[in-house]
Amino acid sequence: MSVVARRKQTITEMLPEPCLVCGQMTSTLHLRINICYACAAFFRRSANAWKGYKCQSQTKDCDLTTQKRPLCRLCRYNRCVELNLKTCNNDPTCFEVTLPSDDTDPWNVVDMLHQINLIFKKQSSRIADDSDPFTNFSSILTNLIEAAKPKTQIVPVRPLSHKSKTVRAWFQKNVALNTAKLLTCCPEFQKLPFEEKVIIHDKFWQMLILLLNFYCSYEYFGRDPTNIKGVVDNYQFVDPTSIKTCFKIDDDNSDGIRCFVMPYQYKLHIAFREFQEFNITLFEFNYICLVALWSFHDLPDLCPQTHQTGEKIISDASSKLHEYYTEVLRLQNYAARQAKLYKLANMVEQFTQYKTEVLKAWSVFNFGKHAFPFCKFETNYYTYRNL
Repeated sequence: MSVVARRKQTITEMLPEPCLVCGQMTSTLHLRINICYACAAFFRRSANAWKGYKCQSQTKDCDLTTQKRPLCRLCRYNRCVELNLKTCNNDPTCFEVTLPSDDTDPWNVVDMLHQINLIFKKQSSRIADDSDPFTNFSSILTNLIEAAKPKTQIVPVRPLSHKSKTVRAWFQKNVALNTAKLLTCCPEFQKLPFEEKVIIHDKFWQMLILLLNFYCSYEYFGRDPTNIKGVVDNYQFVDPTSIKTCFKIDDDNSDGIRCFVMPYQYKLHIAFREFQEFNITLFEFNYICLVALWSFHDLPDLCPQTHQTGEKIISDASSKLHEYYTEVLRLQNYAARQAKLYKLANMVEQFTQYKTEVLKAWSVFNFGKHAFPFCKFETNYYTYRNL
């Protein structure tokens, strides 16, 4: 299969193929080329180290498919060069690959992640180093909120309809891309290493899409506790009371529904009810999103300096929140309200973590024919991240 043909594949159609360098089976496309993670990492290190390698056999034609380890580093490196892999001059840890975005397939997660990587490598023209992080973040986030709001009379989601699935996929893909653009407008985020940007974005956009849906549901349907309808994108909403009919669920006793779907729906209902009853303001919503972005206690792979940066930004934003409560809302005793904001941010974080657990169970338990609660885009994204 050619590289061009493989590029057009969606993630669900990929089957393991031999790595073009060492021959090991891999399902992962590294920059549209079928090479395994080990060979891709080897080439990045080699290109950055500027070391001179010697051929093990002195022939410069060693067998890289042998089970003997370690492989000849010179022949392995030369094979990567033959595949026309190159590194950026400005960032030796990243490959220099530029491809047009795929505007035909909303489920193409590989393309989406590639476009996000390109966004992170560019310096945003909107950055101002002397700008206040919270004010800057809030102004950009407000635009994203407006883009996520329903533009017309929204309709009930039809999860078995191809049109409905496509609309949801485009919405989720666009939120992921726009979240990356939002982050590049944050000066402190731009200063982070590329690898940390990817880790933080992976966590944050999944929390943000849930927060956006909560906020837009609250704005659209109001705070009536008896109305538990929620938007799923800017064209569709879901009514929890009609989920069984909507998904055509016949078997309530399947392992997947009993152990995962029902607890998932319950946790979602509780989180949304808490959000709905809080009567949140836009300023407070921006604060929750900033806490969700810069709180890293569940990301141990980040360096200590990044954790310190996050703590400082949250501390400074809390000072802004104090001014908002005392000067705008005229609240003196606001500790309980601020604590509720942290509780909401924590609930959303825990919910997204539980969502990952449900996705892990997807390939193990029986969920029935239509009962799995996540759309194709979400399963594609999870599958690719865990290849």
